[in-house]
Amino acid sequence: IPSFYSNITHVKRFPVGFPGERLSFADCSPIPFSGHILHRGGAISHTPGEYMFLLKEPGIYKIFYSVSVSNADGSFPKTARAGLCRSGKPIPGTFCEQTFVAAEQTLCISTVTAVSITDTPVPVWLHNESPNVSYNQCTLLLHKVCN
Repeated sequence: IPSFYSNITHVKRFPVGFPGERLSFADCSPIPFSGHILHRGGAISHTPGEYMFLLKEPGIYKIFYSVSVSNADGSFPKTARAGLCRSGKPIPGTFCEQTFVAAEQTLCISTVTAVSITDTPVPVWLHNESPNVSYNQCTLLLHKVCN
């Protein structure tokens, strides 16, 4: 087993909505998460229905996200772009984009990254940067790897 799974007490997995449910939030804004599937330990906190996750302990965090996005108005070509922000600024290397080439197309945008946190607490969130898109299913995994 890889060492980054040795401390499973700091893992959170956050879903947005239920399969097939369209999410409503403002274009080009943070994506709110409805609840928690797994929450252990005190390194990460989140209030259901809010977009911000608070990393409360210094260390290295592994963050993974995956979003299923559809074209809300049917126009194309159009680019869907999402990524992670930390304390109001984009986290380098976490913004991903894909381009719709058909009106009924659904895209998956995802990435995984490691983030070093030294000054706590630090707010982190998944941010939508595209107008006229719908997020149908989102997953966010946060894992404190080490101190």
